[in-house]
Amino acid sequence: RLRIGYVSSDFGNHPLSHLMGSVFGMHDRGNVEVFCYALSQNDGTEWRQRIQAEAEHFIDVSAMTSDVIAKMINEDKIQILINLNGYTKGARNEIFAMQPAPIQVSYMGFPGTTGASYIDYLVTDEFVSPTRYAHIYSEKLVHLPHCYFVNDYKQKNCDVLSPVCPHKRSDYGLPEDKFIFACFNQLYKMDPEIFDTWCNIVKRVPNSVLWLLRFPATGEMRVKA
Repeated sequence: RLRIGYVSSDFGNHPLSHLMGSVFGMHDRGNVEVFCYALSQNDGTEWRQRIQAEAEHFIDVSAMTSDVIAKMINEDKIQILINLNGYTKGARNEIFAMQPAPIQVSYMGFPGTTGASYIDYLVTDEFVSPTRYAHIYSEKLVHLPHCYFVNDYKQKNCDVLSPVCPHKRSDYGLPEDKFIFACFNQLYKMDPEIFDTWCNIVKRVPNSVLWLLRFPATGEMRVKA
């Protein structure tokens, strides 16, 4: 069987697990053997428990040094090692720098190039990483059709059979008669330039509003200032 390893600090209450929760247990076990290497401690959440239960192999390596983890991955004979962090919080890219697997891939956590010679491929799509800009990536681009961004909604809400969304704008205090621009990233990801750009768009588009995530709540005051 093909041995695939996933390395992440986000197996828990984190957007990556919210989006990819079902992926690790849905591989065809007749052809693929999955190993999940958790860089973070068990946070006790449903997301961590689910991935831990459904993945064929789930190893908590949070207390280990990077060289020990790399040695373990190599001894597990992982053939494709997938970095789900990139340059995000909790990443330990030095594991990949030791090249414990013959093929190393970046996916999901960081959509840009790593600029690292030890990452062979970036799983992305034509919109996020256009082919015409392939020369600026250190990795070879693997384009998924339509969108690289996996979503776990249908698996997590398999009891919802209707294609019609049951939620209404009024549930969230949104106006019924306006066009809504939205961004649900944490507020720290937004700099003054991009916020000014969004505000200018709202000013130029009649009858439109901007909907942002109140996260963290303390950032709301600065955004409104």
